[in-house]
Amino acid sequence: MPNRTLRPGPVPIMKPTPKPVCRTLAAALALALTAGCTIRPEPLSDDEHRARVAEDRKAIASEFVPVSAPLTLPEAIARALKYNYENRLAVMEAVLQDRQLSVANFAMLPRLAVNAGYSARDNDLASVSQDVYPERHPRENNYQTSNDRAHHFADLTFTWNLLDFGVGYYQARQQADRVLVARERRRKVVNNIVKEVTAAYWRAATAERLLPQVRPVLARAEQALRASRSIEQDQLQPLIPTLEYRRNLLQVVGQLRKLAADLEVSKAQLAGLINVPAGAPLPIAVPSRSEALPGAMQASLEQLETVGLHYRPDLREEAYQARIDRLGVRKEMIRLLPGLSLLGSTSYDSNSYLLNRTWAEAGVRATWNLVNLAAG
Repeated sequence: MPNRTLRPGPVPIMKPTPKPVCRTLAAALALALTAGCTIRPEPLSDDEHRARVAEDRKAIASEFVPVSAPLTLPEAIARALKYNYENRLAVMEAVLQDRQLSVANFAMLPRLAVNAGYSARDNDLASVSQDVYPERHPRENNYQTSNDRAHHFADLTFTWNLLDFGVGYYQARQQADRVLVARERRRKVVNNIVKEVTAAYWRAATAERLLPQVRPVLARAEQALRASRSIEQDQLQPLIPTLEYRRNLLQVVGQLRKLAADLEVSKAQLAGLINVPAGAPLPIAVPSRSEALPGAMQASLEQLETVGLHYRPDLREEAYQARIDRLGVRKEMIRLLPGLSLLGSTSYDSNSYLLNRTWAEAGVRATWNLVNLAAG
């Protein structure tokens, strides 16, 4: 075939993209990525809120136990402690702190770790060593290996750091005091619930006794007020005594209306504390006068102050918190000491080049972080 000479054709010249266009494309790309990674708040829809409300009302109705017999004060306190949310929260907090104490106790134990694995490669792990003084021991470079291409290995390692044990010991003692703090907080919640329920119960019992008496008196007072207006209009009596009489009646009517309103609200307040829905019947066992009157106080004021200072949950909580803070100082002082670790392990390797495929090791290691010393 005849030789043909290939002549190069004209090479197309690539025009550089203008810099403003590149910058615009880069900015648009960055804006798109930013918009795609931005998380915006998405509120729940009205249908989702309605479904949540229906579930909440269903849960409330499922826990409701109707009051079938006249309610006494101990029963009211028991219902309040059973259904009160703050009391349930305090109980769960105490349980949580108790579980955290168990975790803190486990943190003081030694570390026992199991390790196992499998290793494989597609060629031999061969290497050659270089003599430091080749002129004294001349030899050729012979590649050697001491590992199988595939082998199994496993070990059981025991580690106990005495410094970590000391820190964990003080952390466990702090957590034990936090358990006591949670119990004091629950006791405070119980005391507040008992106090509120007791006050609401006696107001409701008072309303049960007084409302049948207050309403007729209020009706007569309002009737007398209307009669005084008729006397004033007909001018049957002098004006000044009539106005003074009306002023006194207005004060009496206002006080009676306020008293009736407070008595009517008291039963609703008690119902809210003991998980009784609005409109549900709430009969109250009206105590006798001998039961309603408090007993004679046998203790002096100084004895009452001593008992209050001894059992007040807030003061006990502060005492436990002070002990937690003191233990925290001791814990930080322990961190300044050198760490001493006891090591022990038993290992296995299926490598056929090993003389002993199972072996045990033991050792002691001491470490001291001087930066912690300066920080302390």
